[in-house]
Amino acid sequence: MRMTARLLTILALSAVFLRAANSLCAPRPTTNPIYPFLGGPSPAKDEREAEPAPPPPRSSSAATPSPSVLPPISGVFERFVKEVCNHTDNPDLCFSSVQPYIFPVQGKPANAAAILDMEIKACSTKTQEARNVAAKIAADPATGKMMASIIQTCTDSYDDAIDNLESAGKALAARDLATLNSMLSAAMTDYSTCEEGFQETPGINSPMAEYDDLLTKLSSNCLAIAELVK
Repeated sequence: MRMTARLLTILALSAVFLRAANSLCAPRPTTNPIYPFLGGPSPAKDEREAEPAPPPPRSSSAATPSPSVLPPISGVFERFVKEVCNHTDNPDLCFSSVQPYIFPVQGKPANAAAILDMEIKACSTKTQEARNVAAKIAADPATGKMMASIIQTCTDSYDDAIDNLESAGKALAARDLATLNSMLSAAMTDYSTCEEGFQETPGINSPMAEYDDLLTKLSSNCLAIAELVK
């Protein structure tokens, strides 16, 4: 009996020592699955929850509108421009031609003089364009002598019209209404002078007819708006 009891005691102690040895040799978990902050080293950096990426930098184009995109015309200003343009024989042309010149003055007191100044600028810009086209035709070696002679008359007429429109702008600023109307009428005459040269020469069609028709309408608009200037 004593041997049996002693044997059982030895076996029990051996089991205890074996269990302790196994616990020492077994690998330790890297983290506690329930409470990660208990035991085990901190998880590796690449095992941590990925930090959200910083938002991309704001595009400068989102903050600054493209220069090619024009701001809308205010309702009040638009109505006034249309009211003035309705006084002309070509209201749609009037409104579309002054639009590029509206934005620098929008917000300032609106009056007929401001609209007239825009229409004079529009007419002058288009006259310069026509003058450049005429000069190019005149300089082309393929242009016949008769055509070149008439086109040269057109070029001179456009130069005169540009000068007359410049004088009209100065007269408008000074509120010299007599000179204003005189200079605008002279510009309109310059456009018809170009076409008269072709009308008096059978068999030669005017390459400037569309320009002269448009410029005549623009100068007519200027004269109509000038009637509203006080």
